[in-house]
Amino acid sequence: MKLQLDKKTKLQKDTNKSSQMSVGTNSKWKNFWKKTMVGLQNLGKSLLFPIAVLPFAALLNRFGTLAIDLNPIQDGIKNAGWWVGYILQTPGKLVFDNIALLFAIGTAFGLSKDQRGEVALIGAVLYISLTVFLMEGGLTELFYKNVNQLEVWKLDDAGNWVKNISSGLSQLFYVPNFSQIDILGDGNRTLEVTGGTYILNIGVLGGIIAGVTSAKMYNRFSEIKLPAALSFFGGRRFVPMIIMAISLPIAFTFAIIWPWIQFALVKFGQLLSSSDAWAIPGSFLYALINRFAQPFGVHHILNTFLWFQLPIDGNVVTSLTGKVVLGEDVFSSWEKIFVNGAMTPDAISILNNITNHWATSVVFGDDQAKNLQLFEQFFSYNPNLIGASNGTIFSMGQGLYAVMGDINAFQKGLISGNFQTGFFPLYWGGLTGASVAMIMAADKSRRKELITFFLGIGIVAALTGIDEPIFFTFTFVAPILWVFNAIFTATFAAVAIAMHIHVGFGFSGGLIDYFISFANAWGQSKWEGVVNGGAYGVTSNPLWLLVLAVIMFPTYYFSFYFTIKKMDLQTPGREREEMITTDLNIKEAKGDDRYEVIADNLIEIIGAENILAIGNCSTRLRLNVKNNKVGTTAQYRQAGASGVVRLGDNGLQIIIGTDVQHVADAVERKIKIKTVVQTPDLEDK
Repeated sequence: MKLQLDKKTKLQKDTNKSSQMSVGTNSKWKNFWKKTMVGLQNLGKSLLFPIAVLPFAALLNRFGTLAIDLNPIQDGIKNAGWWVGYILQTPGKLVFDNIALLFAIGTAFGLSKDQRGEVALIGAVLYISLTVFLMEGGLTELFYKNVNQLEVWKLDDAGNWVKNISSGLSQLFYVPNFSQIDILGDGNRTLEVTGGTYILNIGVLGGIIAGVTSAKMYNRFSEIKLPAALSFFGGRRFVPMIIMAISLPIAFTFAIIWPWIQFALVKFGQLLSSSDAWAIPGSFLYALINRFAQPFGVHHILNTFLWFQLPIDGNVVTSLTGKVVLGEDVFSSWEKIFVNGAMTPDAISILNNITNHWATSVVFGDDQAKNLQLFEQFFSYNPNLIGASNGTIFSMGQGLYAVMGDINAFQKGLISGNFQTGFFPLYWGGLTGASVAMIMAADKSRRKELITFFLGIGIVAALTGIDEPIFFTFTFVAPILWVFNAIFTATFAAVAIAMHIHVGFGFSGGLIDYFISFANAWGQSKWEGVVNGGAYGVTSNPLWLLVLAVIMFPTYYFSFYFTIKKMDLQTPGREREEMITTDLNIKEAKGDDRYEVIADNLIEIIGAENILAIGNCSTRLRLNVKNNKVGTTAQYRQAGASGVVRLGDNGLQIIIGTDVQHVADAVERKIKIKTVVQTPDLEDK
């Protein structure tokens, strides 16, 4: 009997212990999830600081590039049109050439607890330190100089060409350089690898890591107190010393890990660019994940990687004309192409090697007049293509170049756009169809009100590509429409890529970006017709995006309308009124002081004492709060918002629109809280 009791007691203890472990594990996972979601919200918001400078920079860069392309240097003379283009292009080009540094500065500033200027400076210092450590001849050679080396041809002391299998040029961070050489000395010149170009670049990811690390160190050590003798180095002055100390282990980590990651990314980027078999499903999957991630505000993280980090390679082409640009890596000077009006034998060989896979027959030969005509028709020579790029354009050999990131690549005229093109018709036609469907499915008494509402946010979406005010009108009240939106967006994105359309943007896929991108897109369409054939020259025309938008309208309209009616979804104008607490003093947001009213309403709903941190992205007021289970969707809409998203227990995102900054400023001013990003929840204990 005693033995049985002992067994029962032991079993009960084991059960209790298991239960406690389960509860403890669940609690740990809950806390981890809570911190992760709030952390991702903060990171997503901070990424928008550097992204915010892109739209106007893209405008200047595009028009400047177009003016330069249309006014080439002739006989060393730069005409007035060229100088106008140069003046326009330079400030815009400067932003894209230094985008990684801007991410380091912006991320550090955005994630710091009090957003002082010192942390932005520290972020820049850390990023620059990392890039210096990882320059050619730096730490990477210490680990990988003799790993997977390029086999290159070199001249020996006797003047003979010999293959060197111990070049010291690891393919982890070098790409081959090709030259026409006479290996056997019999006059037969062949294209061979004669060197390598160093391409290791931590890019935007390195900038983000530098910014996040700097902010974390600043948040932890900016108030540290040292002994009186060392007090000068205490507080915020202590942080730069910490950053200097940790820059070396971070650089060592990058030197060990990043070459392998970048090598894989380069191969992956080349794979996506190699054929439709990879490009089409790649664009579909990206658009699908992007739309599914949008409600949680973490799609910016995915966008940042593909738009600014993934290596994209191919030809660089001129605006409008679509000529293939050849840089100094192909021909070091004009005399390497033409001498006294005659094309050199080396140039003939190199150019024929470039054009041998083109659909259009372009063959250089003995007819020098024809050679000049063909060159001027299909090629443009830029002796400073790489040198003037500030290390953002890399030679991949044989007239091919690589740029980190899809947006960066399009800005520089490289054939690209796989992760941008498909969004344009969504904002013009798809969401317009969805909006009309929701209006027509609403109660007749509400339609006039909804027309005014959707007209405003619809114009914003079409012009700028900012769709969140529309997106959040249906996402949470009707998740099936969220799924439709993701699938339709991904499908039409894949169709655009299958048609070989190339259109990029500086910020998002609205009409404004479409217009300023049109010259580049037209040139890339011309290139498609020459290189891939006349059929693609037709299907790649950027005007087809307007047709896709027209097709997207009925696709969205009929699917949304009949689904809303059939499933009785509670989209705007069909809501069953939620119970609204009567003691809340929510005013109608209109007039010149509407932002002040919206701020008062939100504070009334959330509670001033509940707010820990205030921030915003392009359309959302992003708050860290003690408890985000406050207010109903109906109350937030009554307050003047389009919707609300709750992340974990502490993240609260309120959808306002493109004028969200005014609301954020008003809320901050009224509750007299310093705008910060880190909350006590995120601090290390």
